[in-house]
Amino acid sequence: MKLSKLLKVLVGVLTAWVVIGPLLLGGLWLFMFPLMMLSSQNYGEPGPFFFMFFGIFMFTVMLTAFMRWGVSIFYLTHVILNREGNDAARVLLGVGTFFLPVIAMPFYFFLYIWPEQPPAWALRKAQSEAPLEAPSETAA
Repeated sequence: MKLSKLLKVLVGVLTAWVVIGPLLLGGLWLFMFPLMMLSSQNYGEPGPFFFMFFGIFMFTVMLTAFMRWGVSIFYLTHVILNREGNDAARVLLGVGTFFLPVIAMPFYFFLYIWPEQPPAWALRKAQSEAPLEAPSETAA
């Protein structure tokens, strides 16, 4: 499955967001509590700036979740349609894309999507054309 350079860059950016996004959003979540205290008019009551920030934060979290599902569907489709890749690596990275996307997606991206030709060890071994047993010659 060949992809254009623009599509490869887009998939790379989305893959990076799947890896980095949750860390950034976790940091923002911890930043919201001091922001609530600083923006309050009365002690303990959050101000309007906090609610605006919280709405933007939740929108970003939902957008990240939908992007992660979309990128996961793309990777699983690419794993299935990638006929030139090693079967063991494809299966391992396909299952990893489902269970550990933060690890498996970057590996699959830099192994099969970004390079024009994957490394030789990651390609499917050529099937030998010779049969397992030589046909016995019969006397005529």
